[in-house]
Parts: sequence; structure tokens; C-alpha cells
Amino acid sequence: MLYGVYGVLHGHPEDTGATYFSNHPNNLMLVWVYLLILRMAGIFGTESVLVLVVFQCILSSQGALVFFRIMKDMTGDRVTAYAGLLVYEIWRVLSPWCIITYSDEVGILIPLLILRLYQRMIRGEGGLKKTLFLSITISALAAAGYMIKPQIILSFIAVLILLLSDGRAGGIRYRMITVVSCAALALVLAFVIKSAIIPSIGIATDSSKSFGMAHYFMMGLNDETDGVYSDEDTLFTDSYDTPEEKTRADLGLALDRIRRYGFIGLLDHSMKKTLVNFSDGLFAWGVDGNFFAGRVLEDIGDIPETDITGVIWSFICTDGAFHGRYSSLIQMIWVTVMALGLVCGIIMAMGSYHPASHLKEGHYDGDTVIYAVMLTLVFLFAFELLFEAKARYLFIYMPYFLLVAVCGADKVIKSITIRKKTGDPKEME
Repeated sequence: MLYGVYGVLHGHPEDTGATYFSNHPNNLMLVWVYLLILRMAGIFGTESVLVLVVFQCILSSQGALVFFRIMKDMTGDRVTAYAGLLVYEIWRVLSPWCIITYSDEVGILIPLLILRLYQRMIRGEGGLKKTLFLSITISALAAAGYMIKPQIILSFIAVLILLLSDGRAGGIRYRMITVVSCAALALVLAFVIKSAIIPSIGIATDSSKSFGMAHYFMMGLNDETDGVYSDEDTLFTDSYDTPEEKTRADLGLALDRIRRYGFIGLLDHSMKKTLVNFSDGLFAWGVDGNFFAGRVLEDIGDIPETDITGVIWSFICTDGAFHGRYSSLIQMIWVTVMALGLVCGIIMAMGSYHPASHLKEGHYDGDTVIYAVMLTLVFLFAFELLFEAKARYLFIYMPYFLLVAVCGADKVIKSITIRKKTGDPKEME
């Protein structure tokens, strides 16, 4: 990725690893973003990769602000919102992924923005003009987000489904027009980005080498790797000349693997993939992320080694002196988040949690927002189950996991408090 960025930046687009971008053209939008940031930094005399890290830290910091506003409006409780913000900041500070220059970190703000704008839209304030503005902005974010990280589209789909099913948004015809218009606008904007912005980068790619969704579906069915990336599967797909041939071959191999599994075998494979995806609070750090660009790319320059640098490496490097304790702490936080998220899901399924009950009926329903979060996470689970297994893909939706976890903790605490005061936890509903 960074070889491509710096190759174009220094006027050598032919040395950017065109084969990689031909196989994975979705990463070209990220190259464009990084080039924009580095060219702006060049005005001040620097092209250091640290500029990109700082940029990503700014994005995640803005994500904290958006997270707080979502939580505050969703629960109507400032204390709960600040507690959620504290959890978010703890996770943000401890996560090593924030220093890795890749699409996960750049895209982390977009799903939060989509959710926040949807939250404001369903309030029904500001009339048609405001609703139109919010709809256009959400569609633009979805298009840009998809080009940076395809999984971002899942939050957009969840919002469209809830808009379509929300009777308060008007008649079914009006809702259909709104949803179809948003989807069409997102498609048009994505096409504009692909046809106008991406070619401006200057990296020559071969569309015949592009890997389609069928490749990742086939790879996700590999029993030897439990659905994780496979060099053998990559070489298999790359051995075919055209995208159509690749798709046919990948689907053929995928169907063959499904037949060999049988129902029970496929179920067992799915459980293994679920463990691969969800059992690691560091999101496969050390598998994908045991690198840091500034330490390995000679043409960029090494990150200066200082006393604090050594301390940081001792925690986040897989062979560091304190990595074991550090990873155990992260794992404890992750298991707690998943457990509290499960509590929230059970409570919502029972229909006994109304986070915004303090607001007037019909004015705004905080449940709708948490439904959007949970529906997105359901889609994410299905995505991970269908395609290549990679725990890192969860990172971009970590704020969503934190939202449902804080809501679950909020319900548990309030239930205990009410029980102590009245002896009847149902009094809070």
C-alpha cells in the first residue's frame, strides 16, 4: 500500500506494485486519500509516514465526539454517554491498529457519521430541506466509504432497511422513493469516484487481474485455513485470465467445497470461522498487523527510536516483553464488550429496553438507533461468515460493538438500582 503511495508521490507510478492494485483495486481510493494528505503535508516540508498516523488519530478522535453525541441522544443520559466515551477512549488508546496506515483506520469514522446523521434524520426536525440534505450526505458518505472499505456499506444498508420499515417516515410510497433515491445516489457517486478520481492517481492497473467477491467466498470455504487467507487459493484465482473465468472457477471450487463439507461439516466450518473472527480482542494483530511501515520501508525512512518508542514496542510487538500482559488486558475488555452486547441484544429482543423513553412519544425513538447498530452487526457477522475470515475486518465497527455494550451495561446497572430501591426492576420501563 505505502509503496504505491510514495511511488506516485515521488513521480514513479510504475514502481507501485501495479499487480497488487490490479488484484485489489478497492485500495486505490485509499491511495488517493493518503496522497492528498501527504501533498498537503509537503507544503510544510514533510512526507513522513507519521503524518498519516496523525491523520488517522484525528479521525478516531472525531469518532469519539460523534460516538458521544450518538450515545447521549440515544440514552438521554449524559452520565451514560460520558461512561461510553471513556470506554471508547480506553479502547482507542490501547488499540495498536491506530498506528497502522490502512483502510480500517481511515474508514472508522464513516459508519459513525452515517449513524449520527440517521439519528438526526429520524427526529423529523427541520422539515423536507433538512431531510433531503441528510439523505444526500449519508449517500455520499456511503459511496466514499465503500470505495475505501467495502464493509462500510453494511451500515448504509441497515439504515435504508430501517427507513423503509419506519412508518413514522410517511407512507410506503414516500419511504420507497427516499430509500431508492439514496441507494441510486450512492451508486452514482461511487461510479464517479471510480471513473474520475481513481484514474487521476496514475497507477496503471489491469482489470483482468481483479479478484471478485467469488474469490473471497471460495477462500472462506477453505477447510485447511479455516477460511483465512490462502496463498494457494490466490494463485488458483490468478491462474485464470479474465474476470469471468476467475468467477466461474472460484464459484466452481466453492460449490465443490460445500458439497464435500455436507451440512454438518459446513456448520462445523462456520463455527471455526466464527472463532477465528470473534475470539481475538486484538483482531489478529501479529497476523496482519505485526508490521509498522516506518520500520520496514527504506525509501520512507525509519521511525526515530526514542525511549518511549522502545516502551511502546515492548507492548505491541508480538515478541515484546509486556505483550502477553497487554494482549490479556485487551482480550478481557473484548470479552466484556461482547458479553454486555449480548445482554443488550437479549433485552432488546424482549422489548424491555427503551433508551430514549425520556423523550416525547413520536418525537424520537432511541430504540431505532440501537436497532440500526445491531442490524449492521448482524450484517457484519454474515459478511465474515460468507467470505474470507479475518478478525481485522471487525475493527472498523468496534464503536458499534461499544455502543451496544454500553447500552447493555446501562440496562444492568439501572435494573440493579431499581431493584434495590423498589424490589421490582420492571418499574424502570
